[in-house]
Amino acid sequence: MLSRLVDVRAQNSNQYLRSQLVKVCALLFIAAAGLSSVLMLTTSLLPMRMMPFNLVIIVGSVMVYALAQRGHATLSAALLCTIVSIAIALTATPLFGMFEVNPASYIVPALLAGLLIGSQAAALFGILAVLEQIITAAWLGQLTQGTTITGLLVLGLVSILTWLTIRTLERAARQAREWKELHD
Repeated sequence: MLSRLVDVRAQNSNQYLRSQLVKVCALLFIAAAGLSSVLMLTTSLLPMRMMPFNLVIIVGSVMVYALAQRGHATLSAALLCTIVSIAIALTATPLFGMFEVNPASYIVPALLAGLLIGSQAAALFGILAVLEQIITAAWLGQLTQGTTITGLLVLGLVSILTWLTIRTLERAARQAREWKELHD
């Protein structure tokens, strides 16, 4: 059954693998938002005002899944990373009453982008993560707090390390393919 859920129509093996990864990530987000919704409806662990947020995650993840099913690996991955990025930013706003978001959460879209798209996408989402945290901290009046500044510095460093790591892995894979082509 799982193989049917993650099977995709793709033009090549790289696109096939990336689309499968995107579908697995989308399914995980659907499951997490679904479980969160069930907890909201059956317990008082999570506030009901988070329900629209969960619905957006579920609908967005279903769209991502459908795009990946058709082999649109990069587009579906970019949409997934954007949805996750917006979701993290929204949970830190007074709108949802979640005033403290772990600064490490902001790096998740950059990690996903690096895994699913590549190093340039990881760099872009890393920069967006830093900007997101700056805007959120400014909105909440916490921009000059020591913990916010430290969080921004750590987030910037982790973003750079994420980009460098993925870029290095991409180069190593390319060199291995080139070496294999020369020696086959």
